[in-house]
Amino acid sequence: MIKIALVDDHKILRDGIKLSLIGNTTIALVFEAANAMVLLENYKNYNPDVFVLDMNLPDIEGDELCKKLIEENPDAKILILSGQVDETSLLRAVKAGAKAYVSKDAGTDELIEAITAVYNNEEYFGGKISKLLFKTFSKLNSENPTHQNSLSERETEVLKHFSDGLTYKEIGEKLFISPRTVETHKNSIMSKLDLKTLADLIKWAIRNGVIQI
Repeated sequence: MIKIALVDDHKILRDGIKLSLIGNTTIALVFEAANAMVLLENYKNYNPDVFVLDMNLPDIEGDELCKKLIEENPDAKILILSGQVDETSLLRAVKAGAKAYVSKDAGTDELIEAITAVYNNEEYFGGKISKLLFKTFSKLNSENPTHQNSLSERETEVLKHFSDGLTYKEIGEKLFISPRTVETHKNSIMSKLDLKTLADLIKWAIRNGVIQI
């Protein structure tokens, strides 16, 4: 069971997430708070596996809370849940150490997928963000003949589907492979493009003006 701690100053959102997890056998909400201070004072009593943090909190910003949690526990696994999907917020979250960034207009399935990915030490940038990121991949691939020639036919297929905004699961279903195999192909593509993580790609894309959210 993945134990999560949720921090958001909107009770209706917290209640909505709680309701969406009723009956879920893999994820349990063990702690919730409306602000950062309450979380920092109490979370150690609950030992959460994943922190789900609102980007805009009333006492400190989500990225600052992310930094504080990582200072206390370098292995903290953090997902930013935000109503803002913009370049500045995204880059701040990545720099702070968040492993996932999900829009508040995402569905329950996407949130669960993101929580699971973070728990498994993977990065997750959902929906709209993933589509933009992998369009960046396509741009890099088409502009660099060396990279283009080095990608296998299957890697090119995976890249195209990511560019279309498909999730690991959806790509796996289209190509009749497991989501884990999709992840393996993604890692191979990253390596061939000289990028280590999606966070590196975000930083590169924003720095070079590729992402225009």
